[in-house]
Amino acid sequence: MTLSTLIQAAWAILLSRYADQDEVVFGVARSGRPADLTQIENRVGMHINTLPLRVCLNRKKSPVAWLQDLQAHGERQQPFEWMALTDIQSQTDVPRNQPLFESVVIFENYPVESNHLPDDAKLSIAHVNVDEKTHYPFALFASGGEEIELCLHFQLNRCDKHDVECMIDFLNSILTRLANLGDLPVEDSSSLFPALRRPTEFEGPTTITSQLECAHQSFTRAARIHGDKSAIECGEQILTYQELDQQSSKLAVALQNDFKVGKEAIGILLPRSPEMVIAMLAILKAGCHFVPLDPSHPKDRLIDIAKDGDLRAVITLTSTRHLVESESIEIIDFETWDASAVYSSEPQERVSPSDLAYLIFTSGTTGRPKGVPITHLSLANLLQSIESRIEFKQDQCLLSLTTFAFDIATLELLLPLTRGATLVLTDDQKLKDGGHLVDLINERDIDVVQATPAAWRMIMSCWPHEHHKQDDRKRTFLCGGEALPVSLADELLKTGSTIWNVYGPTETTIWSGALRIDGNKESMPIGGPLDNTSFHIVDSKLRPVPPGVPGELCIGGIGLSPGYHQRPDLTRERFVQLDEADSNPIRVYRTGDSVRQTPDGLMEFLGRMDSQIKLRGHRIELGEIETAMESHGEVEEAVAVLHDFGEGEQCIQVFYRRSRNSEEPEETFNTDLRRHLSGKLPAYMLPAGMRELDRFPITPNGKTDRKTLSSMRITRASSGIPPQTQLERDLAKVWKRVLKTDTVGIHDNFFEMGGHSLLILTAQNEIREQMGIKLPIIDFFQHPSLHALANHINHQTSIHRDTDRSGALKAGRSRLMRRRQNQTTDQDKTG
Repeated sequence: MTLSTLIQAAWAILLSRYADQDEVVFGVARSGRPADLTQIENRVGMHINTLPLRVCLNRKKSPVAWLQDLQAHGERQQPFEWMALTDIQSQTDVPRNQPLFESVVIFENYPVESNHLPDDAKLSIAHVNVDEKTHYPFALFASGGEEIELCLHFQLNRCDKHDVECMIDFLNSILTRLANLGDLPVEDSSSLFPALRRPTEFEGPTTITSQLECAHQSFTRAARIHGDKSAIECGEQILTYQELDQQSSKLAVALQNDFKVGKEAIGILLPRSPEMVIAMLAILKAGCHFVPLDPSHPKDRLIDIAKDGDLRAVITLTSTRHLVESESIEIIDFETWDASAVYSSEPQERVSPSDLAYLIFTSGTTGRPKGVPITHLSLANLLQSIESRIEFKQDQCLLSLTTFAFDIATLELLLPLTRGATLVLTDDQKLKDGGHLVDLINERDIDVVQATPAAWRMIMSCWPHEHHKQDDRKRTFLCGGEALPVSLADELLKTGSTIWNVYGPTETTIWSGALRIDGNKESMPIGGPLDNTSFHIVDSKLRPVPPGVPGELCIGGIGLSPGYHQRPDLTRERFVQLDEADSNPIRVYRTGDSVRQTPDGLMEFLGRMDSQIKLRGHRIELGEIETAMESHGEVEEAVAVLHDFGEGEQCIQVFYRRSRNSEEPEETFNTDLRRHLSGKLPAYMLPAGMRELDRFPITPNGKTDRKTLSSMRITRASSGIPPQTQLERDLAKVWKRVLKTDTVGIHDNFFEMGGHSLLILTAQNEIREQMGIKLPIIDFFQHPSLHALANHINHQTSIHRDTDRSGALKAGRSRLMRRRQNQTTDQDKTG
C-alpha cells in the first residue's frame, strides 16, 4: 500500500462526509511519465498531468479491501496519465463550462538519499520555500518522508479559515485511523471519519418540567390573583380575569355535562373575539383539545379538517355553522347557547401533562392537510421558555395579530393570560390596516407584539419617523414564521424596541429557538434553542455534519409532537431516532430546513430541502397547490413554484398543461381555474400568476426543471382600456411602477397582474406620499381593479388624509392609563 493511496483515501473519506455523497471525484496529480513510454527517463520537462479520480466508498467491503481496490484503480490509470483533461471531459456528460472536480490532491515524493551523494559533494539544498498555486477551490499538497506534511490551499470565497482548520484536523484523524486499521473495529470505509459531538450551543437550558402547569391551570391561578384586572381588551369591549374565568368555566361544565364530551377534539370556528378565547379556555378546562378553524377558509377544506381531526363538536356562530355542518359533528352555537342552564361553575379536572392541548392542521403535499397534535407539557414548556427569554411581565400588554389557524396565535393568546398580563385583540378586517395597528400599538401602550415579516413590513410602512424612539417605553417585538431580512430587522431596531428573531416548525410547538437582534448581522441567523430543546444538523444518513457544512436541522426535546394525527407513515418519515456519540438515541423531528453552523455557534438558514415554502408566514406545500390544480378536469399536469422578485418580494406561480380537448382561451380558462382553486385552497395559497405551457422545461436527468420555471415571471396582459380620469391616470402611474409594467387598463386586476400583499404596501405608501390619500389595505382587496379603486375613492364621504394624531394618541393613552391605574388600586385594596 503506497503512501499516496492512503492520502487519496483520506481525502475521499473527507469529501464524502462533507459532500454527503457515497461517490466523490477529485483531481490527482500524475507524473505523466509511464514506464513504457520510450526514452522517458531521458526526457526533460514538466510532464505532470492532473486526472480525475472517482472513488466509491463501498459499504459492503472492509476498509483494507477498499484500500486495495483504490490502489489497483490508480495502477489501471497509469497508462493514460498523458491524456489531456479536456479530452477526458469530452467523454462525459459534464458541460465544458463546468469543472469535472473542484479539489485536487498533489502528492510530492522527491526522495534524495544522502548516501547516494559522493562524500566530497559540496552541493546541498536547504531552506526551500515553494509557493504553489492552483485554480481549484481546494488543493491538498502532501509530501512524504519520516513525517507526512500536509498543506491545504483554499479560496477565501469558498470557506473561512476556521472551517479549513477543522478539515485539517479531520484529515489528520482519518489518516491516524488508516494507520491503525488492525486495531479499529470498523465496518466500512465511511466509518473512518471521526465521531462528531453536538456543540454545546445547540443544547437549550434544562429546567424542571415536573413543576410546569397546564395552560388553563396557569390561567385559573392568574384569575384568582388578578380578578378585577383587564384580561382581554377588544375595541370597547373589556373582560376582566374574573369574568373570563367564570364564562370559560361555565362553557367547560356544559361541555362535560350537557354535551358529554370526553378527551376529544373540539373545533373552534369563531372570528377574532373574546368569545374565541372563552371557547379555547373552556375546551382545555373540560379536558378536551381544541382544533382552530378559520372561517375564511373554503368549506371543503374545513370539512376535510373536521373529518380528519375526528371532531366531536364545533363551537361556532349561526352565520358560520353551515361551513362544518355534518351528521357526525355536533354544532355548539355560541350565540344560542344558554349559559344560565349550567348548574355548576367549576369543571372537573381531567387533564394530565401528556394529554393533548390542541390539534392544528398544516399544508400537506398530497393535497390533504396534516394534523399536528401538541401536548399540554409541550405547550407549558414553550410558554415558560418564552416568558423567561423575553422577560415577559404581568404588568405588560400583548397585541395579538395572527389568525387563529396559525399556531403562533396560541402563544399570543395564552402567554399574557397565563401570566396575569393583558391581551389586546383587534378584528380580522383591521389586521390588514397597518395604520390602524400603529395607532393601536401607541394608543394602548402595547409592550409586546409578535408578527411575521410580511406583517411587520405592513406595520413599519405606516410607522411615522417621529415614533422612532418616541418615549422611554421599551417594547418587545418578535418576528418569525419565515426568514427575517436584515433590512427589516434594522428598521425594527430604529423603533428602539428589543427585537427577537424566533424560529420553529409547528411540529415542535410553535417556536424552538430565539435570538435577540443587535443590528450587527450581515445575515439573520437562527438563535439558540429554547428550554429543554436541542438542535442537530445532520446529513442524509442522519449523521452529524462537520462545522460549517450545510445539513438538515433536526429538533429534539419536550416540544416534539407525538406525531402526525392518524398518519403513521408520515410520522415514521419525519420523526426519527438519532444515534449520538456517547449518549442514548434521541427522538427528533426532521424540519427539512437546510442550515449550517456559523463560527460564532449560531445557525445560518440556507433554505428548504423539499417543495415546502414559507410565504408571508404561512407554511405551504407546493404539492398541495399542484394537487388542487390537477383536480380540475382539464388540467393534465401542474407545477407550482416560488418566484423571487428580489428585496424580499415573493409570490406563488403555477404553470400547467391542458388536455387537448380544451379549446377555451387561456385568459378565460385561468378565470375558471381561479374559481376552482378558491373553493379548495385558503387565500394565502392561491397563486399570483398562472400560465399554460405546451411542455415543461426538462433538466439533463429528465426531471421537470423547477429552477427555470421559478425564474420565469408571469404577468397578465392589460385589458387595453386606458385610464379616463385624472385620478385613474395618477393611480395607473403608481401601478406601473409597483407592478413593473408598461401599460395598465382600468379593468386590470391588481392581483392578476402579479400583485400581492407586499406590493400593496408599496402602492399604499406611494398613493399616500404622492397623492395625499391614505387608503386602508382592505380597500385594495375589496376594489382590486383600477376603475373600482378610483370610484371607491371618489365616493368616499371622507378620504383619510395624513393628519397629526398626536393629540388623539395622547388622549387615548391617558384614558387607558387611568383605567389600568384604577384596576391596580382596586387590587391593592383587595390585597
